[in-house]
Order: sequence, then C-alpha cells, then structure tokens
Amino acid sequence: MLVLGVETSTDATSLGIISDKNPVIEINSLTPFTHSERINLIFESLKKIAKFEPPELGLIAVSIGPGFFTALRVGLSFVKAIELVFKIPVVSVNTLDALAHEIPFCHENMKVYPIIDAQKGQVYTAGYECKNSQLEKFEDYTIKKPEEIPEGVFVIGGGRGIEKFPQAIKKKFPSSLTVARLGLLKYLKSGAEDVAQLEPFYLRLTDAEVRFGKTDKTYPIEK
Repeated sequence: MLVLGVETSTDATSLGIISDKNPVIEINSLTPFTHSERINLIFESLKKIAKFEPPELGLIAVSIGPGFFTALRVGLSFVKAIELVFKIPVVSVNTLDALAHEIPFCHENMKVYPIIDAQKGQVYTAGYECKNSQLEKFEDYTIKKPEEIPEGVFVIGGGRGIEKFPQAIKKKFPSSLTVARLGLLKYLKSGAEDVAQLEPFYLRLTDAEVRFGKTDKTYPIEK
C-alpha cells in the first residue's frame, strides 16, 4: 500500500510516500510560510519522482496539529481536495505524536517531551514514556512554558523555546514519512476517518476567536 504523509504544522511544508511502512521519498520546502504556494508543486514532484498517480494511493495521513493555524488548514484543505476527487481513505495524526516518534532510540522508562513553538513564550507539548520498546502517552497534549517541562527527560523539537534545552534533539518539524507510518498503523487499527468532520487540532483559541470574546472550546484528545 502506498501512503501519502502530509505535514504542514510549522512554517515548513513536507510531503512523503511510504510503501507498506517502508520509506520511498520525502520532499520538504523550508521556505517559511509558503504552504499554499508550494504544496501542489511538491506533490507534482513527488508523483514524478516516485512514479505514481493519486488513484494508486491507498491512504493519506495528515498531520492535524497542534501548530500554526493557517498552515494546518492549508494541509487539511489539500488532503480534503484529493479525497473529494479520488475517494482515498484519510486519517489524522497528532503532530506531537509524530514528533515524539522521531526520537532515534527508546530505552525502557525513558520519558520524551516533543515541543512545538506555540509563541507567546510557550510550547505545545505532551509526555511520552518508553515501555516495551514503544512510546506511550502519559501526559495529555497541553501548552507549557519551556521551564515547566521536567528535568531529566529527552526533549525533541524546534522553534523558540528549544534553546532552553542544550541536550535536546533539534528537529524543526516531524517527517511526513513518520506521519505516513503512524497514519498507516492507525488506519489498520481503526479504519479511515470522516474527512468532512476533520478539523485542525488547536490547543489555543485563534486570534479571531479571542477578538470575538470566545473563552473556551472543546478539543478532541487522541488517546
């Protein structure tokens, strides 16, 4: 099965293809905040290099956030457009889950905190622990100040806040190949999601919601 991974949670744009869990190709654009200009160009290059057409895709996995509001919407709109035309199954992958799985090792009882710049001196994060060579989430997705992350844990991520962790694994965004791999595992376990119901995963109100006086929001938490 060919799986397309789409990652647009940060200022970069990343698309990748795996075949039955094995990486095929990944293309990244590191030009900041050019998601809408680059995503279709990257997809066309991906098709040409990997020699496939959209109907040959068995699944699309999209990084759903947290991250930059507009960037996430570009990625999700791109995925919804492909699904609308070609009826390809879609699953969402939490960006923090994908980033945590970029850790290159997993020692028993090791704790991992991925961080994504949330601006305003804060980071998006969650806590994961290595058990039986697998990462399990023990602390839900949240927003913290970098100094609130416990000492003695592995930190992986990028953006403002990462400089507080000299021991950190610096990775600005999760690989779209990891998004594809986690998406495939999720699909094999739970099936496809209803694309019409998919929305970016936000941990913070948007500026527009704040301006219009909204004070709370219920967010889906992926277990």
